[in-house]
Amino acid sequence: MIATLLVLTTLQTIKLEPVLGGIGEAIFGIRPHAEQKQGLYMRRSMINARLDQAVRQAASDPWIRVGETRTSVKEVVLEGTNCLVLESHATREILSHNPMQGERHPRVVRKIVRSRKIWVADDGAIVKTVFEQTQPETFTVEMLYGDGFIVVHKTKDGKKESAQIEINIDQRQFENEFLPMAWQKKVFKEKKSFITLDPFGGTVRTLEAKVYGPYQGLEGGAPVSGYRVDVTENKGTSIAWVTDDGRLLQYDLANGDRLIVEPPVGEPGITKVKLGRGG
Repeated sequence: MIATLLVLTTLQTIKLEPVLGGIGEAIFGIRPHAEQKQGLYMRRSMINARLDQAVRQAASDPWIRVGETRTSVKEVVLEGTNCLVLESHATREILSHNPMQGERHPRVVRKIVRSRKIWVADDGAIVKTVFEQTQPETFTVEMLYGDGFIVVHKTKDGKKESAQIEINIDQRQFENEFLPMAWQKKVFKEKKSFITLDPFGGTVRTLEAKVYGPYQGLEGGAPVSGYRVDVTENKGTSIAWVTDDGRLLQYDLANGDRLIVEPPVGEPGITKVKLGRGG
């Protein structure tokens, strides 16, 4: 894992992965909030994608829940430094469904459970990041940020590896992740790019976020408004729908998955979306 981090290549969009939180905070800035929960969904046809078109379900392609993401931000003190810590816990079930072998319903063949904690100082500097995977195998990666280098500690099966990685990336590119773009019907920054580390892929991810415009819609029948923000990574673009009060309401990922605040009933997602504030 540590050796692969030395490569610092761009990560391609990965399918069938848990979706760790933080994209909402990347848009409206990091600020304290209670735990927010979103369900992770995929289309049923994606499970059957390996089958011939003639044997897939053609009449209905419902969303299937395959995991969830929980994210919170708290005020803490880390070694004498006032910080905000973002904590995110994400799960993903890997499903299989082969009607040709008599399977009537999708079944879970594997589960992935991961978490992320990131400490951000008052001046916006990222002080420390800890990633953990508990399923299917357990390991922890801790990263401490310095000027021009990152200290990485990986613990697996009770054994700890450490390394100091020299980087030539502008430290502000990491800090840009939580640079506010919009809040309370105001846009502060139309476009930004940022970099984040991904120890699960052993790479650096480069993303670009752009405010597409305001929207109005319905959330469980109740009016809701906010901003649509397009998030591009490599050639794939995901769409984030954030509310005026800073909630990530829905995230339509480039790979076809959907992370959403789940309504009590009905198909997941906001409905009757209209771009622009209207009159």
